[in-house]
Amino acid sequence: MKEHTRISLHYWFRAAIFLGFSLYILYLSKSGNLHYYIAPRMTVYVKLTAIAMYVIAIYMMYSAIQAMLKKADACDACDHTPARSPFKNIAAYKLFVIPLLLGFGTPDTAMNSALADK
Repeated sequence: MKEHTRISLHYWFRAAIFLGFSLYILYLSKSGNLHYYIAPRMTVYVKLTAIAMYVIAIYMMYSAIQAMLKKADACDACDHTPARSPFKNIAAYKLFVIPLLLGFGTPDTAMNSALADK
């Protein structure tokens, strides 16, 4: 795989992760279940974080397109390329993808006494 294609793929993965977390926060906010996860006074900050993650996801998509078109980076001397090892990359992305999948896959309910009986 060519280097620019590999880097572009990493940018797409990162954009998907940022967009996923942003959409998950938006989903929790719209459904009214955000209070199960954070304190009520922190909701404004979490919503602002969701907006920031959305902007970062858009920038990552832009960077992926730039990498696919082989455009030069603003800092060619900077070395921020992902690791060549697939194991390291899978392990790094798994740290973010698993909590995201668990968030979307589990129900948003408060713990009650029936759960304590189990």
